[in-house]
Amino acid sequence: MSVRTGRRWLPIIVVCLLLAGIFAPVEALGQASPSSQQQGQLALLVSVAESSRTYAHGAVDYAASSGLSVGSAQARLAQGDSLLSTAQADLQAGANLAAGIESAQAAMSDYSAAAATASLTLSNAGLTASVDYDAAVSAVAEVNATVNVVASVAAQACASGSTAQAFAQACAQVSAQVSAARLDLAQASSLLVRSDGQVVASADVSQALSLVAKARAQVEASQSELLTIASYTYVLRGQAYVASVVNPLSAGANATIKAEGSAVTNLTDYQMSWTAYAHAQASAVTSVSSAASALGTAISQVDTGAVATSISSAQSTAGQVNTEMSALLAITALAAFPSVIADIDACVSATSSYESALASASTWSNAYSQTSVSGFGSYLSTGTSDSAAVQSAGSAYVSAYNKVVQDLSGLLTVPGVQAIYNILVGLPVSSTVSGADSALSQETSAMATVQSGISSLSTAVASSGPDIIVSNTLLDDAAASSAQGTIYLNATAAAALAQVSAYAQATAQAAQAYVASAQACLQTTIGGYADSAASLASSGTALDTQTQASVSVTGSAVAYISSDLRLRSSEAATGRADVAQALQFLSSQNVSAGVAAIAQACLEFRMASAVSA
Repeated sequence: MSVRTGRRWLPIIVVCLLLAGIFAPVEALGQASPSSQQQGQLALLVSVAESSRTYAHGAVDYAASSGLSVGSAQARLAQGDSLLSTAQADLQAGANLAAGIESAQAAMSDYSAAAATASLTLSNAGLTASVDYDAAVSAVAEVNATVNVVASVAAQACASGSTAQAFAQACAQVSAQVSAARLDLAQASSLLVRSDGQVVASADVSQALSLVAKARAQVEASQSELLTIASYTYVLRGQAYVASVVNPLSAGANATIKAEGSAVTNLTDYQMSWTAYAHAQASAVTSVSSAASALGTAISQVDTGAVATSISSAQSTAGQVNTEMSALLAITALAAFPSVIADIDACVSATSSYESALASASTWSNAYSQTSVSGFGSYLSTGTSDSAAVQSAGSAYVSAYNKVVQDLSGLLTVPGVQAIYNILVGLPVSSTVSGADSALSQETSAMATVQSGISSLSTAVASSGPDIIVSNTLLDDAAASSAQGTIYLNATAAAALAQVSAYAQATAQAAQAYVASAQACLQTTIGGYADSAASLASSGTALDTQTQASVSVTGSAVAYISSDLRLRSSEAATGRADVAQALQFLSSQNVSAGVAAIAQACLEFRMASAVSA
């Protein structure tokens, strides 16, 4: 190798080595570290240095064996060998890589200088035939090694789908130039064949050197193409990695966030609907409970005992009147007074009618507690009719009684009349009749209030039912909201979300139980109403407790999934910030920080898109 040749090719080799260090495949960007890139660069430098060493030793050894003075060249060889050994040791240990790169580059410089000195010494001594032959062989080996480096760099640089697509023409051109150079070198090698291991003095190596020159030209041409590919900087590679790897992760995170956002929206809508239901239900239950309480009060205020007492007193008095009327009819002297006898008979008849009316009213009043709530209207109608009958019969009874008393007041001299008269005028006929009328009037009035309460309760139950019963739509929304959001949450949060549907179902059952209790109040008897009302009150308390628990559970579920959505959104935002920061790091050649930022972005996006985060 000549000094000119060595200096000419050294920049190309260095450029190729730098490209090899730069072009880690884009797909490995998130994994490759600067140290691994340095190790690859050192390996290539050591390989080229070893090739240079072989040629340099050959040239120096040949000059020394020819009796020429090559001490300075041998010193450079020894120094190069020492540096190469250091670089090889660093490569094997995977440590001190930067120092190893410097050692390999320095070794190459020493080998080039030694070879140049030996070549010049041989030329000056006139030992040209073998030197030219060896130079040609060495040139083939050197250019072939360079071609291999260029091919390796090109293969690595163009292996990435994003790089190959961005620089398809440059990659194709480099591939063609490498192939052409290899073909030229293969032909040159075929021409440089020794005869029985000896160089023919008259051997013409010009054709081989011409082919080597063509191969060199191909390599030189590929240099500009490699430099074009080298313009694909860390920023552009980072962008390519972001486009091919990070963006899909970001899209996945965004899709998850969008889906969970929909789940949050649906659950929030359900929460609003459930809250509205809870308010409407509370109002409806209050309406039913108030009507039930009012009816209970009205039922308790009906005093059947007063009616029973007043009727008993009226019946007792009427019985005494009948007894005295019978005694009057037994006095034969009164037969001389036909009109008086007729009045006595009329009084007996009126008294009997009154007693019959009282008996009917008493039977009616005594049936109060056994009367069904649903049939109370008919019962009250009968009682009102009986009360009117008692009042009418009582009026006739009092009138007939007074007529007999008046008749007897003029016949007191008739034997036996005076004693009966005295008994009759002492009987509380008018007061007992008035007492019975008053008691029945008060009872029917109180019962009218009961009937009004029953009507109010019936209306409240009928109108409030739709507000108390949980609709199937609401239950379906609860189930759908629970199922939709559960997949995004951890076990604790998912369990809380699953409770939304469970508590809605429990509330629906409690609502059904309350409505059934309200219906039972309308189907029971007056006497059993107090127990039914107590059961209704208990059902109302249970329904309110369950409904409020459901409201609380739904609120907790909304808080859980909303918090998870905020966390995912924050992770995605952090990932986007990491990507932007990574590109800034890469643009400033801070590769380790850029790769770390992209790796962190990938982690953030994966966390943002993961289910059961």
